Amino acid sequence: MKKTRRRVGLLLAAMLLLCAAGCGDVSHGKSLSKLLHLDVTDGTVAAYQDSHGGFLGDGAAYWEITFPDDSVRQAIEESSAWKQLPMTATVQQLACSLLDAQPPALPAVERGWYFFYDRHDQSLDAWDAQAALTRHSYNFTVAVYNADTDTLYCLVLDT
Repeated sequence: MKKTRRRVGLLLAAMLLLCAAGCGDVSHGKSLSKLLHLDVTDGTVAAYQDSHGGFLGDGAAYWEITFPDDSVRQAIEESSAWKQLPMTATVQQLACSLLDAQPPALPAVERGWYFFYDRHDQSLDAWDAQAALTRHSYNFTVAVYNADTDTLYCLVLDT
């Protein structure tokens, strides 16, 4: 009887772990897809860090997602939300001066596309990075897609 209960308990624990592990990837893919206006659910999360927390939710989140083929690249090319590299001077200033202080920083990418979206509540045009430079707090998403490696790097900053 004890062995049977123990086996059932271990089986239930294993099932819960598998469900939790599977849900993690789905939530990363869905939440990131929403942030980037792009379906990234076919990718594999190679790295993830999140320092958000506390009362105000300040922090930075970082994703590195690899893709088995160039299907995301094709979607990026067709999207008006993604721009071909190099970044504009304003986006580069925000990405370099603010995000380089967040571990890890976006890697240098020679060939690909970038994405910038200002999520600040005072933003009049979420696609325009210029206004973000005039504020004392930041809430934006910046991402880079490396066309040579089919890898997406994304940072979300909230201060």
